[in-house]
Amino acid sequence: MVEILPAIESGTAERIAQNHDLATYASKITKQDSLVDFNQKAERIERQIRAMNPRPGAYTFINGVQMKLFSAEVMGEDVNDTPGLIKDVSNRGILVAAGEGNLLVTRIQLPGKKPVDVSEYIKGNKIEIGTVLG
Repeated sequence: MVEILPAIESGTAERIAQNHDLATYASKITKQDSLVDFNQKAERIERQIRAMNPRPGAYTFINGVQMKLFSAEVMGEDVNDTPGLIKDVSNRGILVAAGEGNLLVTRIQLPGKKPVDVSEYIKGNKIEIGTVLG
């Protein structure tokens, strides 16, 4: 970086043409791409949530209502639970079973509301342990 930045700034950096045979096309992100599949590994779901934040926003359903997911952490436990099963709800977040591993969802949004941390949401709303997301 120390060597190339001055060359870029002065316009003397070597330019290399892209090999069009190796280039790929990325299709437009659809709403279906944002739907979280809890059968996937927790690491993949966490990456999907980050990739879709802030727009279009990754989402799932809780009791038939769409819930957007804005932030999550992978939790190391690898217990064979039903994917999407809410295992715990605390100020830290919503612990959800994935196809492999667990996910701690920490920031959510429900229809007509602003995105909030789970710790704020559960002060006035209940999320039942044992509910299955999806």
